[in-house]
Amino acid sequence: MQDIPKQISTRLWKRSGKIPRIVVDTNLFVSGLLNPYSGKPARLIDLLPLRRKRYQLLISRKTFEEYKAVINRFEQISRTKRKKLLGKIRAHSNWVSPKEKFAVIKDDPKDNKLLECAVAGKANFLISGDKHLLSLKEFQGVKIITIEEWFV
Repeated sequence: MQDIPKQISTRLWKRSGKIPRIVVDTNLFVSGLLNPYSGKPARLIDLLPLRRKRYQLLISRKTFEEYKAVINRFEQISRTKRKKLLGKIRAHSNWVSPKEKFAVIKDDPKDNKLLECAVAGKANFLISGDKHLLSLKEFQGVKIITIEEWFV
């Protein structure tokens, strides 16, 4: 427990002492950029460079491509801030190469790439605000939680 600060998932990781491996849904990064001075998504972004002590962010080529495409759609966020966040994600993530394809989320099939990344990277948590993902609660050992549950 020495490496995980009390404000991050203490309830979920109280006994393990492990550094959690996480996958983060795109909507949380966008929310953090839109509200950079408040809210839990902004805190997640602020902690990104320090992730080795607090969490390991897992990404795949497909999840990074989605981050890039969605984040760059928000022109009200300065180009500099968008590039900076994408650079932080690229530099401070553990890259994984999913071998399995899933078709679990029928209503929003592009969400399946997050599940693929989480399973390939042996994630402990997939953090999302998406109702399709959250309704699963857990998938192949990966707990699917909200950002509120993450920051307990």
